[in-house]
Amino acid sequence: MNNAGQAALAEREIQKENVLTFSLIRGGPTYRLWQRLHLLRPPLGLVSRRIFYIPLIAWLPLAVLVEITGKGLTSAAMPFLLDFELHVRFLIALPLLIAGEVYNELYLRNSVRQFPERKIVAPEDLPRFHAVLSSTNALRDSVWPEGIFLALVYTVGPFLTLAGKPNASSWSARVASDGIHYTSAGLWLVLVSIPLFQFILLRWFWRLALWYQLLFRLWRMPLHLNIYHPDKAGGLGFLAATPKAFWPVLLAISSLFASVIGNRVWHFGQKFNEFRMYGGAVVVLLLLLVLLPLLIFGTQLERAKRLALREFGVLASAYVNEFRQRWVRDGLPQTEGLLGTPDLQSLADLGNSFFFIRDMNYIPFSKNTVVATAVIIMLPAIPLALTMVPFEQIMGFVVKALF
Repeated sequence: MNNAGQAALAEREIQKENVLTFSLIRGGPTYRLWQRLHLLRPPLGLVSRRIFYIPLIAWLPLAVLVEITGKGLTSAAMPFLLDFELHVRFLIALPLLIAGEVYNELYLRNSVRQFPERKIVAPEDLPRFHAVLSSTNALRDSVWPEGIFLALVYTVGPFLTLAGKPNASSWSARVASDGIHYTSAGLWLVLVSIPLFQFILLRWFWRLALWYQLLFRLWRMPLHLNIYHPDKAGGLGFLAATPKAFWPVLLAISSLFASVIGNRVWHFGQKFNEFRMYGGAVVVLLLLLVLLPLLIFGTQLERAKRLALREFGVLASAYVNEFRQRWVRDGLPQTEGLLGTPDLQSLADLGNSFFFIRDMNYIPFSKNTVVATAVIIMLPAIPLALTMVPFEQIMGFVVKALF
């Protein structure tokens, strides 16, 4: 093999490696820190260890300190054992954010690989495609985003935490006329637990930003959409699976929101109905968070549909003209040889193909994607909704439905 052939082969291997190593997860200072602490084995091994130890750091010292001091375990206005927001934040939402990394890796990497596999990115555009992937990986590995997040959780973070708390004493702090007096457990909560949670959540928003910029840069490329693809999305139908990559994150956020409402309903006498408007807004915002970036391909799909209708219109006109010349003469249909001819079936197939193209979508996902994602977001609200209906009434309805 000559030098040019060896260079081309090496370039293809590099490009293949770029696709295989693309990830929003496998990089950055925190990723390397998990490795040094033996909480991660590349690429994303030991996830069960991370799910166990990281929430443990946030939650267990709180329980121990509350028990040792005897302040607020069961007797406070909001006792530790009944602080739904606390337990959901660190024992449900935080593990979901950690486990979601493996889920995200699976769906997004498989989706990105399909751009070259489906020839949506033409061979001559592959260098540009791989440059986009390499640039995204480089941004993921940057130190400055996580440095900013660390600064935010210790500056802006405490103010946001306090703003969302009711003006009442709890296991973590006593509210008095001269200010808030934290217990030892409360200090761990404010200085360690909540900053840890906020930092991990901010890293997810950074990954979403990286995903947005990746899709935007791909949209700017001359994509070769297959206008006759059966997914009715020009071959981009695989992007409908990408919101699933963020389902654990959406579930973590909605669980935390539901737990805040649960505390207000259980401890402060507020009604679940008071939060319906806020709940609807959260569902819409979280849906937009994962679906909005896919809408960017609408312009290319619209152009592809116009091109398909024009091309197919020319083809259909040529076919029906030939059909008419063959089977209709002097204004009268020709019946000789008509029985069993495949021309009629071909004419019907032509019509079906036209309807198929006419129904081509302007977005690379269907209503099923929207409904499934909305259901995931609303799952944590089910226990709260059940508080509006007595348990006996629910069981009575179930028995009547079954029998």
